[in-house]
Amino acid sequence: MNLELLKKRSSIFRSIVFVLALVISLRFFSYSIFPPKIKRFDRIGRVFLYPHRGVIRDINGIVLVNNDIAYDVYVDVGGISLKQKNEILEKLESQFPLSKRLKERVLSSNRGTFLVRSGIALRQAKAIAGYGFKNVVLIPSDKRVLLYPSLSKIIGRTSSSYGISGLEKKYDVILSPKIKGELLYARHGKYKLYGDTLEEKPAVNGGTVYTTIDVNIQRMAEDILKATVDKYKGAGGEIVVMDTKNGGIRAMASTGSIGSVIGDIFEPGSSIKPVTVSIGLETRSVKATDTFYSKGYIRPSPLSRVIIHDIDKYGTVTVADAVRVSCNVGIVNVAKKIVDNIGEEGFYKYLHAFGFGNFTGVDLEGESRGILRPPSKWSAVDYAEIAIGQGIGVTALQLLDAISTIANGGVMVKPHIVDRIVLPDGSERYIETKKRRIISEDTAIAVKKMLRSVVTNGTGIRASVPGIEVAGKTGTAQKPSPQGGYFKNKYYSIFVGFYPFDTPKYSIIIVVDDPKGKYYGADVAAPAFREMVERIVSYERGNRFALTGDIAPVNMINVMNSSGESYLPDLRGKTLKDVFVRYEQWKKKYPGMQLKIEGYGKVVIQKPNPGTLLSKIMTLSIKMKP
Repeated sequence: MNLELLKKRSSIFRSIVFVLALVISLRFFSYSIFPPKIKRFDRIGRVFLYPHRGVIRDINGIVLVNNDIAYDVYVDVGGISLKQKNEILEKLESQFPLSKRLKERVLSSNRGTFLVRSGIALRQAKAIAGYGFKNVVLIPSDKRVLLYPSLSKIIGRTSSSYGISGLEKKYDVILSPKIKGELLYARHGKYKLYGDTLEEKPAVNGGTVYTTIDVNIQRMAEDILKATVDKYKGAGGEIVVMDTKNGGIRAMASTGSIGSVIGDIFEPGSSIKPVTVSIGLETRSVKATDTFYSKGYIRPSPLSRVIIHDIDKYGTVTVADAVRVSCNVGIVNVAKKIVDNIGEEGFYKYLHAFGFGNFTGVDLEGESRGILRPPSKWSAVDYAEIAIGQGIGVTALQLLDAISTIANGGVMVKPHIVDRIVLPDGSERYIETKKRRIISEDTAIAVKKMLRSVVTNGTGIRASVPGIEVAGKTGTAQKPSPQGGYFKNKYYSIFVGFYPFDTPKYSIIIVVDDPKGKYYGADVAAPAFREMVERIVSYERGNRFALTGDIAPVNMINVMNSSGESYLPDLRGKTLKDVFVRYEQWKKKYPGMQLKIEGYGKVVIQKPNPGTLLSKIMTLSIKMKP
């Protein structure tokens, strides 16, 4: 062949190769900088990522309600035959029922992803995954789990992803899932099965609500209430522990006949007397040193035959004495002075200002106003009966808030159950504490001293706590009869108070409905108040024995008793590695201890409970969730 011709051909070939290489390089560069968009929808799979509902915690961060693991089931119908669709639906229907309409939609569609079931259990999800269908996608979802069932009245319930009662409803806007995410994936092969992830837009979960509840104080309150109601065979009872200064509710519980601390009402009896005296002092209708004579009964009005009795003939008593010994005659005389000075309307306005006949404004559903009739509907003796706690209906929270106002120097603080919220972007918002002055500080100090004397040498002496100055008021109220009048042998036993006296930290109320045998507030409710104070103080000083039985405070670290024996710590929230590290240490000292683990992720349940002696544990059972 001609050499010149070969050179020309070789040159042409090299040029062609160079051009092709240049085109390929440019094409590769173009793909790298500007990747091609897949425009045909049937080549892209799409799965929505649903956001989670927010968590509710106590004031220390302990989880009260969370989301358990569940799964949503999707079927991607693109690229599969009618026979394959029927096979998939048949298998799925063996796990849960499918509606006729849904099956028809799946069978008649050639593209798209269908949600066929939401919130299935892990067991069902594993079974479905075992079928091996590439076009069936399992996406984790939520199932609401209340970790402290006794708080169900406070926490409330949800339906699907929205709240229908309690805090779940009140703060639904905060807790509800926010922005739905999505996952786009490529489909490969003849049947366009699940392939590479193209794009993921994460979902935005709901915010977190931190309550004012302290689960340890809550457990103590529940234990003491139950023990007291059981001891006196009561029909029911209720208890509230509230931060005196800011109105944060640390514990709230009810049992038996009392369904709601904020909804059920009762006559307060003598426990309202400090409010009556506060109004008398504030309006200068009486002075603390004014005296009255009690011969054991009083007729409040010449227009009525009603006679109000005392349990004793107290003789001459001061206003302060009337509170200390709970003298009805003395308090009725105070009320008469009030009405003579500012009228029934003025008396009513002050009672209303103290919160009676009005909402406290607590951030919970189902609050009652109580009963405080306007003066236009009062009889000739109503002013006197209301002054000693009859003819007026209150909730436990109303009464506690009123007495707490006196403890707080005359300033009423709005009770609340939520401390702060954390929004999805991480920002925090604290709940504003609303305050308003009801009486002067001088009046409040004077009445506080009277409430202290109730405990030191009055009707509330059984509420006294060695080393701690507590103050409060007993109450024993006859229960109204539906037929009119009062039952002769049915009572509410009440104690409401606060501690410490000088700078109150907590205000506490305990009410027992229809105790048997002993029924006076001094005998039934006062000792329960004392125990509540003792155990809160002990707990806040770090003493594990503040809680009953072998149960230690939540999140308590491993501690030893005087004999050097160790207690089981709270393992909730710990990883498997954390559990194994501790178990290996315990195994050396207690070789008989066995470890049983269920699930994976982090510890959600442990048996036995935190605080159990390690030497007593044969098997430590741990349940974990992702």
